[in-house]
Amino acid sequence: MNPMVANTLNDGDEIVTDADPGERYTVVAVHESKAWIRDLKGESEMIVDRHRCARVDLLN
Repeated sequence: MNPMVANTLNDGDEIVTDADPGERYTVVAVHESKAWIRDLKGESEMIVDRHRCARVDLLN
């Protein structure tokens, strides 16, 4: 993942993470180096290092 992309995370962004690359998530909140994320179905949540995330709209 690109650290420059990770630094632009905002609440509500749709992202992917290398912790679970087959799933898309929505950013619930960002605090310092962590992102609280929820899968698009609303069934699971996790807190990850935001440098392990990339916004879907910026992927090729």
